[in-house]
Amino acid sequence: VVGSGPGSFTGARVAVSTARSIAQALDLPLIPISRLESLAYLSKQPVFVLLDAGAAKLYGAAFREDLCSQDGGILIEPFCAPYSQALLKLQE
Repeated sequence: VVGSGPGSFTGARVAVSTARSIAQALDLPLIPISRLESLAYLSKQPVFVLLDAGAAKLYGAAFREDLCSQDGGILIEPFCAPYSQALLKLQE
């Protein structure tokens, strides 16, 4: 399992590259998990996850409590947007 972001571009690249190399060397599957999904999973209920993306932007997504469903429990697809646009997503 490897964290696939969102987060710092360089940090995510290093993490994914390192995990991929180890998985290939050990002939193991690699499963990417988004940071937004992992935070939603911890809530065990429908949730709108927002993270600071810097530069007056937010990463976000909304999830149902059932993250194991066919569609991953996604209510609002992950996005990166300025604060004002991110908050408008709450009204959708």
